[in-house]
Amino acid sequence: MRIFELLAEGYPDTISAFNQAAAPELVKKTVDQYRALVNRNQVQGDERNIDWWKLQGWEKFARFVADKIQQPSPTQVKRGRAQGQSIILKETPKWLVVIPLDHDASCFHGRDSDWCTARPNSHYFDEYFLDREVNLIYCINKESGLKYAIASHPSLSEMELFDQADKSMTAGQFQVATGFNPQQLVTLIPQNDSRIAQARQTRRDLLSRIQKRMKVWSQNPRQLPDLERELIEARNSDAAAYYIIVLGQHRNGQLKFPNALSMMAVRSDLEGPFFESLMDLDDDLELSTDDYPLNYIYEPSRAVQLASVRNSAFTIKAIRNPSAEVQMAAVVKNGWALTWITNPSLEVQMAAVRQDPRAIEFIKNPALEVQMAAVQGNGRAIRYITDPSAEVQMAAVQEELGAIKYIKNPSPEVTALARSKGLKI
Repeated sequence: MRIFELLAEGYPDTISAFNQAAAPELVKKTVDQYRALVNRNQVQGDERNIDWWKLQGWEKFARFVADKIQQPSPTQVKRGRAQGQSIILKETPKWLVVIPLDHDASCFHGRDSDWCTARPNSHYFDEYFLDREVNLIYCINKESGLKYAIASHPSLSEMELFDQADKSMTAGQFQVATGFNPQQLVTLIPQNDSRIAQARQTRRDLLSRIQKRMKVWSQNPRQLPDLERELIEARNSDAAAYYIIVLGQHRNGQLKFPNALSMMAVRSDLEGPFFESLMDLDDDLELSTDDYPLNYIYEPSRAVQLASVRNSAFTIKAIRNPSAEVQMAAVVKNGWALTWITNPSLEVQMAAVRQDPRAIEFIKNPALEVQMAAVQGNGRAIRYITDPSAEVQMAAVQEELGAIKYIKNPSPEVTALARSKGLKI
C-alpha cells in the first residue's frame, strides 16, 4: 500500500524532474527531509502534495524544505525544544555553521555557551539582530560540542569573534580553532536572500504591535489574557516585566499570572531599548531597585522562584519562606543573599561563603568549618569572626598575610609566621 501511495503521489516523476536541476544526492536528501516533515504533520494544504511542488520547481522546493526543517514539530513545541528559524550557512561532516533568525534559534544553537544572545528571555538577541542589524553566525563542532560565534556588523568589515565562554578572539585564533577564515564565512551570508530581512521585519512588527497595544492598555491597566498570550509569544522579558509591574503598582495587590509569563518577567534585567520605550508609556510608573516583578506575582511557583533568584539573588527577599533549594540557588548566585535568609542550614552557609567569603558577616555563631571555608577563600574575612580560634587565625594569615591586622591578640604561632614572612609587628 505504501509503495502504491508513493507512486500515486508522483514522487518518482518529481524526483526525476528535480534531478535535472540539482545533484541527485542532494535531491534525495531534500526529498527525504520533506517526507519526514509530512510524517510529522509540519506541512499543510497543497504543500503536502509532491505533484504541486513539481510545478513550483526545484529552487522553491529546496528553499521551503530548508526553512521548514528548522522549525519545531508540534511534539518539539510541547517538550520545549523549539529550534526556531535559522539559515544553514555551511555544513561539513564536522561542523554546522548557522545564522539564527530569531531568539529561539539563538538559544537552541547557542545552548551551553555563555553568549548573552543565547540566554532565554533576555533582550540581547533583539539588541544585536534588530537594533544594530548584526548578523550572528554560530559555528558548532558536531563531534566535540565546542561552539564559536561571529557578530558581523552591517559594514561587513567590522566583526566580533567569541569562543564558547564568550571570550573575545582574534581572527587567527578563530581560524586555528575552527579551520574557517571568519571573513570568508561572513562573505557567505546571502546578500539577496530575503529571509534575514523578513525575519527582522516580522519581529519588529510583533514588538511594534505589542507596544501599541500596551500604550492603550497602560491607560487602564487590567489583566488581558489575549495580551498575555501575545507577550508570551514575543518572548520579551522586559515587556513581560513591565506588564506585571504596572499591574502590581496600579492595582495595589498581588495577582496570578501564567507561569510562562512570570518566568520571562523574573528573568528581566529591567533595561534595554525596548524596556525604556515601554517606560515612556506610563508617566506615573516609578521604579526603584526593589521593583522586581516577583513582588507582584501571587504565590510564585517553584520554577518562577528559582528563575528569579538565579537571575538576581536578592529577589529572595520577596519570597516568603524560601525552600532550601531556592536558598541554595540564591547564595550560589551571590553569597550576600544570606542577608535575607533566616536560620540558613550549614550547607547553605557553606555555599554562601564559598561564593563570597565576606558573607560570613551575616551568619550568627558560624561553625568552625564555615569559618575555615571563609578565611581560606579570603583571609581578610576574619574581621567578621568574633574570637577566632588559633586554627582559624593561622588559616587566615596563610591565605593573606595582611589579615593579621584584623586579629585581636593573635596567637604566638600566627605572630611567628607573620614575622618569618617579614611583617613587622
